[in-house]
Amino acid sequence: MSRDDLTSPVAAAATSQVKLCPYDEEEPHIWFRLIEAQFAAAGIKSQKLKYANALANLPKQVLRDILDTIDACNDSDEPFDFLKNTLLGQFGKSKWQSYFDLLRLPMEMQGLKPSVLMGKLKQNLPPGASPDNDLFLAMFLIRLPASMRETVGAGDHRTAAAMVKAADALWDARGGHDPTVAAASTQRSRSPAPNSGKRGDKRGGNARPKSRPPSRPDFYSFQNPGNGVCKFHNYYANKANRCISPCSWSEN
Repeated sequence: MSRDDLTSPVAAAATSQVKLCPYDEEEPHIWFRLIEAQFAAAGIKSQKLKYANALANLPKQVLRDILDTIDACNDSDEPFDFLKNTLLGQFGKSKWQSYFDLLRLPMEMQGLKPSVLMGKLKQNLPPGASPDNDLFLAMFLIRLPASMRETVGAGDHRTAAAMVKAADALWDARGGHDPTVAAASTQRSRSPAPNSGKRGDKRGGNARPKSRPPSRPDFYSFQNPGNGVCKFHNYYANKANRCISPCSWSEN
């Protein structure tokens, strides 16, 4: 790609129409989805113009890591796609990491509207993977309340969009909740407190069961506390093999 392609009046006019959102180092796949929507809204279809916009919005520390990629992009007929695939491959989650996160989602996700539940599942699909397959639809169905699962599963829904539309319609018809969950909650609230077995204790058992400590989230679910230390050192401490600047880790 020649320098004239990026500095012509037409290119300058087109690139000035888009102010891209800041780059997300932790979830680059979300950043690419956002800027592709911005390009579409601005009517920018040229690979070279999209590449020029995206490259200008990358942090310096990322640019230093992809200098060879930039050179390859300049010689490519599809530089934006080349840049996107490289960044996702180098900094994004792998296909298997995405599927593992999808499998780790809790089975009980009560209280969520089906479309919200579907969105949480789709967040963990690898880029380019289609939700319109039987295995993914089964993962959605099994997380619905039992009464909804039977009704929605009985329909001949071939796509995720069709299935979630049917589930949302059933959810709305029931007033935004599942009656089996509400009934179970009411039954639990009416159950008498267990007797502690001690003579003279009229209040029953007052001892609170010991709660298990919360399990540590995986790296991609871990929310960096924003204490001046990068996510890698906050999570791995001395065992971190990467660092994202700025980072005030004491051993840097």
